[in-house]
Amino acid sequence: MKKDILIYLIFLLIIFVTSCSSQINTQGSINKGLNYLKNNHDNNLNFNDDYLKYIYPGEELDCPLENCKITYRKLDSFFNLIFIKNEFNNYNTLNKEVLEADRTLKSLLSLWREKKLYNIINETMKDNNGIALDTYCILGYLYEDKEMANLALLSLSNDKWLPESFYQGDQDFRTIADESWCVRLISKANNKESIKLVKDRIVKDTYSFINEDHIEITKVNAAIHTLTMLYEFNDNKDIKFFQDYIAKSINDKETWKDTTTIANILDVLIYTNYKNKALLNKLTKELINRQETDGRWSINKDNKENFGQIFTTFRVLIALNKFEKWQE
Repeated sequence: MKKDILIYLIFLLIIFVTSCSSQINTQGSINKGLNYLKNNHDNNLNFNDDYLKYIYPGEELDCPLENCKITYRKLDSFFNLIFIKNEFNNYNTLNKEVLEADRTLKSLLSLWREKKLYNIINETMKDNNGIALDTYCILGYLYEDKEMANLALLSLSNDKWLPESFYQGDQDFRTIADESWCVRLISKANNKESIKLVKDRIVKDTYSFINEDHIEITKVNAAIHTLTMLYEFNDNKDIKFFQDYIAKSINDKETWKDTTTIANILDVLIYTNYKNKALLNKLTKELINRQETDGRWSINKDNKENFGQIFTTFRVLIALNKFEKWQE
């Protein structure tokens, strides 16, 4: 009897040790990445990244706070800080930055509720001095703002927001991406039924897009946004197709080189409960291996310039954090 118990305990110990040894340690990489972000911005929270420093021609965004200057790209960094706030159990390294981003973004809510959008086809709701559709909807989504959701809904025209071919070249996926953010905002803040037809149209557009003559990496980026939208909409019909499509996209050479996209692939597959553990482990190990000695992730394997590395580091950290929670 004692021998049987001993064998059973040894068996349990083997299972425990095997389980622990099979886990991937992401925390070291996450800590290095957080420290890199901490040490690479000025006192006004302008990150040292030429991508995030870019200002669009004619861009002029108001901020109600004293000595506050914002741009669309700066808001991109702030949005990522709020994703960290919402998803990380511990973000003490960036606590000051997160609080400042949160304070700034919250100050915009009441201001933007009175704004209109500049790049939409609905002329009655359009203002050439208004806000870009995607930025408006992301801000509203992060704070579940019902008034902003209502304005986005009223800004539709024939179940569309953006003009045909508004984006070109390697940005052509962004029509699907931008509009999916608005569906996510409205479905999160309002009744899903009010936006169901638009959601269905975006899914249909995405199927067409990935079957048309577009750059492969833009196809997967479109699919990532659509999959996220479907999952949050609790629409299971097409989820498996888009999960498998996204998973297979890493076989494309250019997609595999793009670290930002690899991070977003890992992020969305974990978020939507993809079951291929081997693939999730592969993506995670690859991202850890691509981290530079100073803690950053470059925009892709062949680009070590000061362009996009802060944004990419944000995206990788958010994906690795999801993996860390999933693996637990």
